[in-house]
Amino acid sequence: MLSFDQAEFRYEPFPIGLTKEVLAPDHYRELVAAFPDIALMKRMDGNINKLSLSEKNNTLRYRSFVRSNPLWRDFHDYIKRRGFIGDILKMLRERHIDLNLKRAATTTSGAWARVLASLLQGQPPYDLTRLSARFEFSVVHGNGGYLKPHTDTPKKFITLVISMIGEGEWPLEYGGGTDVNRALDVRNAYNYANRSLEFSDVEILHTYDFEPNQCVIFVKTFNSLHSVRPIHAPADALRKSLTINIERAH
Repeated sequence: MLSFDQAEFRYEPFPIGLTKEVLAPDHYRELVAAFPDIALMKRMDGNINKLSLSEKNNTLRYRSFVRSNPLWRDFHDYIKRRGFIGDILKMLRERHIDLNLKRAATTTSGAWARVLASLLQGQPPYDLTRLSARFEFSVVHGNGGYLKPHTDTPKKFITLVISMIGEGEWPLEYGGGTDVNRALDVRNAYNYANRSLEFSDVEILHTYDFEPNQCVIFVKTFNSLHSVRPIHAPADALRKSLTINIERAH
């Protein structure tokens, strides 16, 4: 369902990349049209200014929406299938990003069966029992919305952010791109615990513009600082995205 054939990465200061046409165009347009109404979402406070609908935020509304919408129900099943995490890890490994998430050898028949199945599929025997995948519908308002520089929670391993906007819906001059940041003060360089910084505390090394049908992919590290600067767009403009998190299951 997701294609990473065009994925290109930068490796400093942390692994982050971009792939375009991550979904087949017709399927992408259908998912954009079926994006949930913001009335279902939970407002996130603190150092972020966004709306969210996920397994963790407005859980009952999220489950009801996904179950009632065939397109998003199929996407949910795709993300939750066992092979999805292995596919993402394999894609990263092929691009010199090896997270070394391999299953420890055991003698249990079930474990050996899973290892053999992975090898037959051309995948390393990753310890998928410790990982889970989920996705979040996110909206940042065009009128001053932002995400302060942060590194993501230590529970996360990999994040994929898919833009969910139609052609011409979000002109580049609106902003809203994902900034790759580096701390100006070396004392803020090690930030595995995900302490948010101010925009004035970082420099921008690169910006991935917010464009349709693309996916920004990055690995959580001690210095994976990223942000969305305050957006200056019409009040009714919505920066809609889909965030897929691969994280520690427990």
